Amino acid sequence: MSDRKELPRTVMVLLTHCPQSVTRAGPEFVSRFQSYFYERIQSNGVRDTYGRAISHFLSWCDKQNFVLSQVNHKIVEAFVSVVDQKYKPRYTNFQLAAIHTFFDWFVKGELLPANPVASVKRSKVDDEGATARLSAQEIAQLLKASNGESLVQLRNRAMMATILHGFLSTEAMLELNVADYQFRDNRRWFHITNKFERYIPANTLVETYVDEYLAHTPFNKASDPLFPVLQKGVNGVVGDRLHPRSVQRAIKGIARRAGIKRDITPRVLRATGLRLFLEHGGSLESAAQIAGHRAFISTSRYMNSDNTTTIYEGDLDGLLDLIEDSSRLSLDEFVRRSGIFRLTIKQVVDETMK
Repeated sequence: MSDRKELPRTVMVLLTHCPQSVTRAGPEFVSRFQSYFYERIQSNGVRDTYGRAISHFLSWCDKQNFVLSQVNHKIVEAFVSVVDQKYKPRYTNFQLAAIHTFFDWFVKGELLPANPVASVKRSKVDDEGATARLSAQEIAQLLKASNGESLVQLRNRAMMATILHGFLSTEAMLELNVADYQFRDNRRWFHITNKFERYIPANTLVETYVDEYLAHTPFNKASDPLFPVLQKGVNGVVGDRLHPRSVQRAIKGIARRAGIKRDITPRVLRATGLRLFLEHGGSLESAAQIAGHRAFISTSRYMNSDNTTTIYEGDLDGLLDLIEDSSRLSLDEFVRRSGIFRLTIKQVVDETMK
């Protein structure tokens, strides 16, 4: 167990003055509560941010004389209504994300039968001015429009999949060298050094596209840029590191060929990947780590703002595979195979009829 001196002050206060809502639940809950900040969370930045959110919730529970072991979804909803009156919806959603992981820790420790936050709807966020996101149909259109045998087409398809899956900024992606695409633990990983060092696993779709590109490019030495200039132009010579403007032009060109009329940029791909990950049940903590966000409130902006939208219950690999196959499937087959994602009927029809 870590030395308490290493913990942020917020967490130190919580552990030193254990909330009454926790102590009244019994010694097993107190022990599990303390282990959450040591075993469940490894980063002090995350400990501090989540510690503040959890402290806010537990302080409110203490004032209402609630016991942690008896908290249900109605109590959480009452807390949300209080927070909504004082703070913006994005902060409320962040609070929910933090206490969701907190209660999950007790469920995994077999102290609670279910997570009381799971059925609580997020607050609706006004998305005006926010980065646009792609629909499932548009993702499929882009991937199909980028298919081709030329080296440039192979590179562009691999770049789009990398941004979509890895939530990478254009700058972070273009800093990658071939050596940063590594084989570890029986799968491929991207070694990212932009902002802070981290490793991002490449899903099967990304791995397929990047491997196919690398198998055909002459620029596959360890020190070569992973995505270099492949045609002579104003933004560098062949083999040089690609310029961000070239990436933007390439994606806009693919979008035009796909018949997508609205403006599609690398930022839109990044936002789409983040939203898909969070809608699939990915944690805010993991999303922030992958995206390179130091503040969780930055990542929470990508949380789904529409309370009526179905939350996907599958993995991103499976969803993208299904989307790619959708145009070749009958409606009945698409509905059957999409069951794990609980797609809405409108989405099913849209995907099948495109």
